[in-house]
Amino acid sequence: GPLQIIILRRAGIPVAKAFAGCLMGAVLTVVCLVSLNAGILLFDSGLRLEFGHHMRAVLSMVIIIFLFLSFLFVLSLFKIGLVKRIFGKITLFILRLIKKKRKLAVIKRLLRGLDQYSECMQAFAGKKKKRVFIACIITFLALFFNNLIGPVLLMGLNIRAKFPQIFLIQFVISFILYFSPTPGASGIAEFSNYWILSEVNVEQNMLGIYTVIWRFFMSFIGVSVGAIIVLSMLRSNKKKIL
Repeated sequence: GPLQIIILRRAGIPVAKAFAGCLMGAVLTVVCLVSLNAGILLFDSGLRLEFGHHMRAVLSMVIIIFLFLSFLFVLSLFKIGLVKRIFGKITLFILRLIKKKRKLAVIKRLLRGLDQYSECMQAFAGKKKKRVFIACIITFLALFFNNLIGPVLLMGLNIRAKFPQIFLIQFVISFILYFSPTPGASGIAEFSNYWILSEVNVEQNMLGIYTVIWRFFMSFIGVSVGAIIVLSMLRSNKKKIL
């Protein structure tokens, strides 16, 4: 996210290259999310029919968004010239609306950043295939164990639910959260989890307890550890400046 780019920028990495690295991580995450759950659907073809009407609509929306984002990513890899023209025209149009001076300098900076991004992505696709493969394996394993939290919590609360079904629900919620705006994303997480699980006949009186525990393991632990790391980094940078 933006915080990763800021930290990498402070470490001396250009914004475009930092963005390319973060984007590759995001792409690997989304691809692994889709691959994991596509495998479940192929393994149990009747699983999707067990979901309610709203759940099937959410699944369809997720697939459409994934295909659209995949198209944009592939376009940025093989048609960077077209992407530069599109972004250049969009930027010029926005600059005209806000009447910003030095329009040419802004556009040149944008195009230079796109060139750096293209070089990084070509390096990932060419010389650094082994590293991308290792990163993909690590991402795959991390998401697999992360998605196990939901089914295991339900088992611990003695709530009966079909394991692959709950596993797939974790993917849908993760995908929704991945593209949710940060202010308010926490509320979206709780609401999505409660609403989607209510569609698969999970006991209503246990949903609130499950949602709180699920959110604690899925987010709050990671956020707390990340906050400690970021604050320690900022404190060390402040000491260097002083």
